[in-house]
Amino acid sequence: MIDESFWKRPAREVAEDLVGRVVSEFISVGDIPIYGMLTEVHAYGEPEGERGEELFTQEPGLIGNFSSRRGSIPTITAHEEGGSGLVRLNGLRRGNNDYSTLEISRLLESGRKSGLHVGQPSGLYIGETPFDLSTEGLTVVELKINPQDPKNLVVKYALRMV
Repeated sequence: MIDESFWKRPAREVAEDLVGRVVSEFISVGDIPIYGMLTEVHAYGEPEGERGEELFTQEPGLIGNFSSRRGSIPTITAHEEGGSGLVRLNGLRRGNNDYSTLEISRLLESGRKSGLHVGQPSGLYIGETPFDLSTEGLTVVELKINPQDPKNLVVKYALRMV
């Protein structure tokens, strides 16, 4: 499991380091569901206007839930002291199934975990990458930012086959 200092860095760095990590939850001994491996993570530097501002500036490592017209978006605050930023969990692979942002939100019940720290009981646990990505033919790539993407989007990272 990663420690709290992991989140006290620029959102861009955190996002890149999250891709390929495993997300789980500790409910009780013997009940530790593994949700899957993060396959795409987006980093945001600051809020666009006042909407969602508190998510960007709260303590690093806090799980958030950004409400959009399409549904809830799972986020985790990530920034250096005095800064702002967050990462959006945009893709998750579980077995042969790929989950989008809204599906991840439902799967992780991010609304129920909102305000909890990563690693806190009943919250999410994010572990080290369980294997060397390159030996599995995988690599982390930076995706192109499109004109229709939000203006505060800093970078998008995804896991791809080499």
